[in-house]
Amino acid sequence: MMTEKKKMTIPLRDVLQIDLLKGAEILAGENGLDNSILSVNVMEVPDVLEWVRSGEFLLTTAYVFRDDLSLLDRLIPELYAKKVCGLGIKTQRYIETVPESALALADKLGFPIIRIPQNVPYGDLIKEIFNHIIGEQRDLLIRINDFNDTVREIMLKRGGMQEIAEQIYLATESPVIIHDDIF
Repeated sequence: MMTEKKKMTIPLRDVLQIDLLKGAEILAGENGLDNSILSVNVMEVPDVLEWVRSGEFLLTTAYVFRDDLSLLDRLIPELYAKKVCGLGIKTQRYIETVPESALALADKLGFPIIRIPQNVPYGDLIKEIFNHIIGEQRDLLIRINDFNDTVREIMLKRGGMQEIAEQIYLATESPVIIHDDIF
C-alpha cells in the first residue's frame, strides 16, 4: 500500500498482538493487515482528511458518524487513497455496529477496520503502539550496530571481501555479488 520513501514501520498485524488489543476484533479488510504503521491519529472531527497522513492508524469512537453512518462509506475510500493503514473503532458508545456496507467496502479495498475494546483508553493504546514501533526501531539499530562492528573487525584483521560478503548475506538474507573491473 505504501510507496513512499522507506521508513521504519511495523505491520498492523504485529500491533494487534499488544496486550491492550487482545480483545480487538478484525471487522473487515483482513488483506490489509500487513499495511505499515508509522504513527497513530485520532479522528473525532468530520474534516479528518485534512489531518491524516500516509501510514497512520486512525482511532475513533465513531462520534462523527453517530447521526449519519453513510459518512463511513464515503470516508473509507478516501482514507484508503490517503494510504491510512487502518481504522480502529470503538463501538457500543456512539454507534452499536459498523454498517455492513462500510465493512464490505473495506474488505474490497483491503482496508482494515478493527473493533477496539471499549475499556481501552486512547492514551494507553497510543503509548503502547508507539512503544512497539520504537522497540522495533531500537532492535533494528542494534542489528545495524552489530553488523558494523562485525565488518569493522573483519577489516581490522585484514579479512577479505569474501568474509564481508558473507556478513552482508547473513544480515540481509540476500545473495551478494562483488564485481571488480580490475580482475
